[in-house]
Amino acid sequence: MPLNPKVKLVEKYKGKSAQDIQDEIFRQMSAGKKMKLASGFFRLAKSLNPAAFNYGTRRIIAKNSKNP
Repeated sequence: MPLNPKVKLVEKYKGKSAQDIQDEIFRQMSAGKKMKLASGFFRLAKSLNPAAFNYGTRRIIAKNSKNP
């Protein structure tokens, strides 16, 4: 029977919470990999709702343009 990597992961993280597992994975990641992951999430969020990222800027510009 071939080794199943999922079984090894279950044994490795048995009894740990999801937050503990996530913390351990992030501690083992390099800084460059963390930055690449964060930028990917940012680009995904921006593509899902582009108006939300400009909301605050537009509101301030509109507010200032009305005042003399």
